[in-house]
Amino acid sequence: MQVGWFWLLPVALVVGLALTARSRTQGRPTADQALALARQATDLLQQGLRVADCHAYYCGMGLEWMNGTFVYDAVQDGELAPPDQVALHGERRRQFEDPAKFCRWLANELLKHPPGPTSEISYWRLKAHVDAFETSRVAGDPASATRRR
Repeated sequence: MQVGWFWLLPVALVVGLALTARSRTQGRPTADQALALARQATDLLQQGLRVADCHAYYCGMGLEWMNGTFVYDAVQDGELAPPDQVALHGERRRQFEDPAKFCRWLANELLKHPPGPTSEISYWRLKAHVDAFETSRVAGDPASATRRR
């Protein structure tokens, strides 16, 4: 009796579904991880951290502490718009003077965006900026931490 290849289809389907489900959950931060990173970023923003990737015509979102205010806004050529240009970016811009409110908002934002490339502030994108800033401070070059990437 010859066994056909038809049995491979259900096995491949089950394996494929399992791998897809794993990739969707793998890398997602927990609420505690998001809050810890948000707290760390809140402190570091006040010390000079900028999250504003720099390349021509970049239209993603960034974070910066400007004149005592935490700002989340669109980035254009590595710069966030100053507060007097709020109208240029509309409702996506967020400003917080209270560090605790900003931290809670940021932690919630970090949980919204899945792993992978995004123009939004995702957990892994912010973590890369925080880690680079911390590394440059340890290396004794705090000025490099605020240079545009």
